[in-house]
Amino acid sequence: NSTSGDIVIQEADDIVLNSISNVSGDVILTSQNGSMTDGNGAAVNITAINANLTALNGSIGGTSADVFKGIFDPIEVLLTGNLTATAAGAVAVDGTISGASNITATTGVIQTSGGLDVSAGTFSTRNLGLLVGGTLTLPGTLSVIGDLRIEAGDVTAADGSIDLTAGRLLFKSGAAESVGVAGTADVLAGNALAGQNQVTLTNAAIAATVQAGDRILLTDNDSAGEILTVASVSGTTLTLSGTLTDDFTTAQNASVTIIPRFDGESTGVGNDLTVNAVGDIEVLDLDCDVSTVNLSLNHGLIAAADGGVSVNANNGTVLISSRVSASDSGSVNIIADAGNRRSVIGIDVDSVVTTESGSLILNGTGGDVDSDNDGVRIRSGRTVSTSSGPISVTGFGGGDGAGASNQGVVVQGTVSSAGAAAGPIDINGTGGNGTGGLNRGVWISGAAINSVEGDILISGSGGLGIGSNNSVGVAIGNSSVVESTGTGTNAARITVLGGGGSGAAGMTGIVVSGQGLITSIDGDILLSGNGGTGTAASAVGILMDTDAVIRSTGTGVDSASVTLDGTGGSGTSSVNGIQLQDSGAGGGTTIESVVGDIALIGTAGVGSGIGITMGGVGNVRDISHGTAAITVDGTGGSSTDAQIGVQMTANSVVSSVDGDIVVNGTAGQGSGANNIGIEMRNGSAFLSLGTADIILSGMGSQFGTTLNHGIEVESGAAIRSTGNVRLESTGSAGDILIDSDISTLGVSATLTADSNSGAVNEIDITDASGFTIGDTILLTDNDSSFEEFTVTAVSGNTLTLSSAPSDVFEVTQQASVHRLGGSAHVTVDSTDDIVLSELIFTDTGTVSLLAANNTADSISGIQMPGGGTISTNDGNIRLAADNEGDIMLGRISAGTADVNLVAEGSILDNIDSNLSVAASGGSNTLTVNDGSGFAVGDIVTIDDADSATESHVITGVAGNTLTLATSLTDNFTSGSAVTVFNIQANALRMWADAVLNPAGTQNTGSAGDGNGTIGTPDALSSPDSNANAIDTVVSSLAAQSAGGIYIREADGLVIDQTGNITVQQVVSGTVVDVITDNTLSDLTTTA
Repeated sequence: NSTSGDIVIQEADDIVLNSISNVSGDVILTSQNGSMTDGNGAAVNITAINANLTALNGSIGGTSADVFKGIFDPIEVLLTGNLTATAAGAVAVDGTISGASNITATTGVIQTSGGLDVSAGTFSTRNLGLLVGGTLTLPGTLSVIGDLRIEAGDVTAADGSIDLTAGRLLFKSGAAESVGVAGTADVLAGNALAGQNQVTLTNAAIAATVQAGDRILLTDNDSAGEILTVASVSGTTLTLSGTLTDDFTTAQNASVTIIPRFDGESTGVGNDLTVNAVGDIEVLDLDCDVSTVNLSLNHGLIAAADGGVSVNANNGTVLISSRVSASDSGSVNIIADAGNRRSVIGIDVDSVVTTESGSLILNGTGGDVDSDNDGVRIRSGRTVSTSSGPISVTGFGGGDGAGASNQGVVVQGTVSSAGAAAGPIDINGTGGNGTGGLNRGVWISGAAINSVEGDILISGSGGLGIGSNNSVGVAIGNSSVVESTGTGTNAARITVLGGGGSGAAGMTGIVVSGQGLITSIDGDILLSGNGGTGTAASAVGILMDTDAVIRSTGTGVDSASVTLDGTGGSGTSSVNGIQLQDSGAGGGTTIESVVGDIALIGTAGVGSGIGITMGGVGNVRDISHGTAAITVDGTGGSSTDAQIGVQMTANSVVSSVDGDIVVNGTAGQGSGANNIGIEMRNGSAFLSLGTADIILSGMGSQFGTTLNHGIEVESGAAIRSTGNVRLESTGSAGDILIDSDISTLGVSATLTADSNSGAVNEIDITDASGFTIGDTILLTDNDSSFEEFTVTAVSGNTLTLSSAPSDVFEVTQQASVHRLGGSAHVTVDSTDDIVLSELIFTDTGTVSLLAANNTADSISGIQMPGGGTISTNDGNIRLAADNEGDIMLGRISAGTADVNLVAEGSILDNIDSNLSVAASGGSNTLTVNDGSGFAVGDIVTIDDADSATESHVITGVAGNTLTLATSLTDNFTSGSAVTVFNIQANALRMWADAVLNPAGTQNTGSAGDGNGTIGTPDALSSPDSNANAIDTVVSSLAAQSAGGIYIREADGLVIDQTGNITVQQVVSGTVVDVITDNTLSDLTTTA
């Protein structure tokens, strides 16, 4: 102890301090070769005015190797003046220092329970810790090259601005703070060239602070900045995890900045923490209590914190590598602009960012140079979430020149709004403008985006790079799931808005592919996509591919609806509105719902395109499992040819149980050919498996040359319905071509065991009582195409089929079997003509065909070429041809019901032929002039002038050669008539030269124009061999025409009253009009 003068101790070795007190003077201690340590525990070691402590080859006090760990054994001081401490190692001091603090050491730590003013002090340390219970007053700028730890009740600065430079920074305060943060920098000792993975620093002390995993920024006067990760350190040489893209040379003042890692906490309730990063920053942990954390970067990287984060970064990036959270109502707001950097992400979330009720905002812009400059990236396994606050993620892709993959927002992890009454999720991205392609607005890959009640909005715009490809607005793929899990009226809605970019090819608005799933219980699903501007192909509005699924699972009154609204962009081809396709690799591309309605609205763009196109190698299915209605509305493109409204190709199926299927197709109004309203190709189908009606309405081009049909059902397509069916064409032109079967469905059952693909031709069902041998049945399930078979045996509840199914129809996929032929009605109503080349079949329902014949072309009215057939077992059939149209008959079979034919023109036979080669008795083949009108199972009649008439069943048709079940008895010369019955019915009513009202009903009070016959004469044959007559098998007949009536009856008939004949004309859905034609008697000609 001393009461005056200084106390000076010099020691060659260690100095162990108990208590030195000099209230009137200074304490000066020097250890030449040792350290100074505390020898009395908690007591004060030094009491003085000033203390000057030196350990030339040791430490003063004890510190942890890591200044962040907080394990210290300090020298205890009570100083009314200054502290000066110099050590080769560390300095650790605890107590009261009223004056300046000057520390020179590798690591320095000052801790005190009171306040501390270091504004006039100096710190020459690699690492520094200031742990203050009261107020800490700093100089304007505090800089270390290593770690800096500041903890205080409050932090102030002499000049009012807290500016800190360090490699790693831990900052905690109990008050509201605004902190400037910068990283340490050094110049390169030598050039670092493109392709190399090493850089060498000048300052060994700075190099000693760098650790593996640190990120560094390289810059020089003529290069874009590059950020790379350090893999290892050896001396002053840093080995990088990647290679340099540019050259960084000493001649251009090349430098390296060690990007600081920031860990911050505001411990005072309601106090904001604002971090202003001068350069880049990596955010570790930010925690605040009911406050806002602001990271505002002048040219750096920005990340978020607990409470609230508001970030404004310019010319930098943000890496969030550890948890950032905000409790209670605190918000997270991060804004970062990477600026003139190469391959740099604006905000890179590699950890957890979360709030409770506060908002969470990420807004990032990628670097300006080259490729891979995403605006915001949320990495795999990482989470951005709130309990009840709103989430907003906005990103702008950077890049330039030939740059590629400059995406606005990339989500590979999880974005979640988890609570009831939670805020919405808003993800918005804009792709960069490089010409290299894949500059997507939003890319959701292997991600999960989910919400309970906060609406989900995902919107994206592709980049505008000239000549670029695949700049998609929004892409969802790689097994990503976008999900609304809420129920009831407040359930989260899902909205996806995508606009394709500008470039060459692939400027699609929205792509859902690669097992991407969008699903909701009660929140409506809306996808609205607009194709971009391309100089090549594929500017599609909405594209679904490769096992993509959009699903509504709700079963109540609030069940989610599903709406896809796609508009094609501009390009040379494939500017389709909606394109649903599949590669065949998995379960198929599917849109499905139980109760919520499904609506597809597709409008082709400027160029060659289809409104809505469905099909592919794999299955494409739109399914209503319950009462959900399905609406498909497509409009073709602006080019000359093949601008189709709605097109279904191979393996595309639209099916429903009880919700109506309504399809509206409007062709583009091009001046060429094949501009079709609705086109069904081989392997496509519309299926109604419950009470659903099927309504198809198509309009072909009104200005085209040829084949601009309203509806075209091509060979191999199918329409099968338990409910009513209506096909209609609209507009002033547009034929309906039916080259494949249309059939109603009757009795049905579900499978009790999976079918055995390709091996067993039996299926087990719940109830086989409604099935008999000879029935044609349809087999289908939710993830397979449909197949049809003939029943060859029934045993209990097992059906034996004509062949084994080629696919597996699974019980878990609601596999079902349906007998063809039901009680529903079929209506075909064309503003122009109808060409029926295949079968329309219903059991007890009625069939109505009306052809308005509004254009003068090669087809006039109703034509039934080839195997054109209408068949019922007990349902009336009506055919009407307006505007002087003809009815060119194929086969009509009504069983015990009646047939009514009304034509303003003529009613003619369209399926008979003549022998082109003489046929001899004993032969079972016939060669005819035209075999297109004959089919297996037909009963064919052969006549000539000197032979008896013979009838045989056709068992084979090969071109113009017919094979018969039995051999001919007589010889028949070339030219002999070969006929098949045209009409089989109970009563037959025929009226040629009729007058029809606009609605297709007959005006029996008005006279025709005097032109029209029923059949025509055959000058070369006797009446009973007239090949031009209408061949009938009917019980009663009445007919009227202008020019003549030529009928050949196979059996006997009565010329008598037909009675009124009624059919049910399907108008729309369940709306059915009754058309009744009054009774007709006798055979009458008026000309």
